[in-house]
Amino acid sequence: MKKIVLIVTALLILTGGTFAAMKWLGVGPFNEHLDAENEAQKKLTEKVIFIEMEPLIVPVFKKSSAAATKKIQIKLATRGQMRAKFIKQRMPKINDAFVRDLHAFLPRLLRNEEPIERLIIQQRLKVIADRLFGQEYFEDIMVQSLTDTP
Repeated sequence: MKKIVLIVTALLILTGGTFAAMKWLGVGPFNEHLDAENEAQKKLTEKVIFIEMEPLIVPVFKKSSAAATKKIQIKLATRGQMRAKFIKQRMPKINDAFVRDLHAFLPRLLRNEEPIERLIIQQRLKVIADRLFGQEYFEDIMVQSLTDTP
């Protein structure tokens, strides 16, 4: 009976040691490199979905009066139905974050008295979106139109 207990104990110790070594070395089922490649491949095979947003209307103030009103039409790009559903459910939060940031950002941009470029706003909105939910949700944010109403 003692021999059987010793053999079972030795086998358990060897099995545990083998799993620990495999995990530490990243071999076999613990290979993280294969998991990362599978995730990257899966992300590439998912099709890009475009989500139309309501136009953002941002008043721009100079000193104490309204200088202009900017109307920005935006389209969000994401990969996969799950991410698209996630974004659509949180659209009010995204809209609010964009308006809040642009309300503070546009007057600083207009101080230079240069026309506002789409690329600058697009990059700024991408940073805000990534900060809000993480980089894995938004492939791109496209500014379709930018109109200025004095």
